Amino acid sequence: MSDSMNKRELAAAMRVSTTTVDNWLNRGCPFRKAPDGATVGEGYQFDLAEVQHWLDRRDRRGAGRPGSSSGRTWADALRLRPDWRNLLRFMAETAVMDFLTFYMSEPRGRVFFYAAMRLQGVSSAEAAEGVTNDRCGLFNSYFAWIKADSFNKFNQKANSSLDEQFELLTGERIDTRPPTDDDTIGRSVGLPAWVRLSDDATFAAELEAEYQELIAQLEANQAQAAAD
Repeated sequence: MSDSMNKRELAAAMRVSTTTVDNWLNRGCPFRKAPDGATVGEGYQFDLAEVQHWLDRRDRRGAGRPGSSSGRTWADALRLRPDWRNLLRFMAETAVMDFLTFYMSEPRGRVFFYAAMRLQGVSSAEAAEGVTNDRCGLFNSYFAWIKADSFNKFNQKANSSLDEQFELLTGERIDTRPPTDDDTIGRSVGLPAWVRLSDDATFAAELEAEYQELIAQLEANQAQAAAD
């Protein structure tokens, strides 16, 4: 199947609203004029790979780390996040994000949360919205964890600060503090693929299909257990 798509199809593929696609267009998202005869609302054609590459370069999907596909150097990263001079801070943030990405990318992760709501009688659309809100909330908690300097405070209570530990390891004395604004943190870590910013019918349908498959598997297992 071709990766060429109109605005609505791109929005569905990226799981964003068409308003978001309009904002991307205003900021330079690559597109081609649709062929003559296109219906209203389909005046643009997009190549999915080109759009994803453009988003990566804008640090939208976790391309904020130095050395990633964004082409950001370590010097670039330090200009944005001077607190990363203490590599213990950088390593801690990276480890937490890697864990969240692994957990959220686990195939059964989202359907279990969705299933818990559906089994309580919540509609498919509302349960899909719950999954979206849960992931956005977790990402916001990650921001709060950085801004509150929580990992450093934990180490201070247990033994010594991150800067003191860094000095013991390297002999260099530094004084670092994490950023306290969302914009700086957002540009440094990017937006991971598991964070959804909007809901749509396609996403709800995918979750419902996974939910029905899970229920069918559980019923089959129960029937097998009863037979044994």
